[in-house]
Amino acid sequence: MSSRIAEIAPKLEKLVLMLSSNQPNEVAAAAAAITRTLQAAGADWHEFARELTKPAAPARDRHRGRNWDDDSDDWRPLYEYCRRHLDALSSREQDFMATLDTWRGNVTEKQLAWLIAIHDRLRSRET
Repeated sequence: MSSRIAEIAPKLEKLVLMLSSNQPNEVAAAAAAITRTLQAAGADWHEFARELTKPAAPARDRHRGRNWDDDSDDWRPLYEYCRRHLDALSSREQDFMATLDTWRGNVTEKQLAWLIAIHDRLRSRET
């Protein structure tokens, strides 16, 4: 993700959800707010659209230097970090974390991708 978009991602997330309103004035206001937010960050709708449509990197590529296919528990630091921030997670994410509480061995690729997404979202909100 481009650093300009990453810096404003939490705000953009809220504004994009406002685009789903059934009130035309709210949708127009949300679009205008997105434009202002992008401009303040030095970005534009084109860059934002590219980021939204960029294919996600495979989980193993997103954490270079770690081999997620071996028998190590390298996913556990991500899990521990997310567990410390349960209050910031949705109920579905909290349920997912609960399934990992007693998980033995490696997580699946799909579980790892979700865990990384949760971890990255939580970390991006710290900055």
